[in-house]
Amino acid sequence: MYFESVAKQFGNFIGTFLDYDEKAMAAGSGVIQNKNVSDAFSAEALSCLQGLSFAKEMGFNFVMVEGDSRSTITKINQEKEDGSRIEAYIKDIKNLTQVFISIKFNYIPRMANNVVHRLAREGLQMNEETYWVEDIHDSVRSVVEEDRRRIKPG
Repeated sequence: MYFESVAKQFGNFIGTFLDYDEKAMAAGSGVIQNKNVSDAFSAEALSCLQGLSFAKEMGFNFVMVEGDSRSTITKINQEKEDGSRIEAYIKDIKNLTQVFISIKFNYIPRMANNVVHRLAREGLQMNEETYWVEDIHDSVRSVVEEDRRRIKPG
C-alpha cells in the first residue's frame, strides 16, 4: 500500500492511497478530503491510517506499506512513544496493524511514490471522497502500469 497527501488549501488536505494485490495489480485506491488537519505531517499520517482502514475493509492479510514521509514511517516503526503531534495517528496505525497477518512499513523516496502523488493531485479537483475497487482513476492508469512492471514478482 502506498500513501500520500497534498494540501488543497490551508488546513485541508487530500489523502490518497493505493493497494496492490499479490499479482501487483491495483486492488483498490481512494481519495479522501481531510478538513481541518493541522499540518502536512498529520495529513501524511492520517492518509496512512485511512489506507490501512481500506486494506482492512478489503480483507487484505499481508500488507507492505510504503510512503515518502520518512518521519511517519520512522515513528510507526519505533517502539517508543515520542509525544509528537502525530502520536495519536501513529497509535491508531499501530493498533490497526493487529488485524493483519503480516505488515511492514518502509520509507521510499518521493520519486518512487508517483502513482499516489498523481492521484493526490487529481484529488484536488474532486469534491467528495472517491474509492475504486479493483480499478483506478483513469489519469493514473499509465503510471500504475509502470509501477506494476517495476514491482511485479518473478
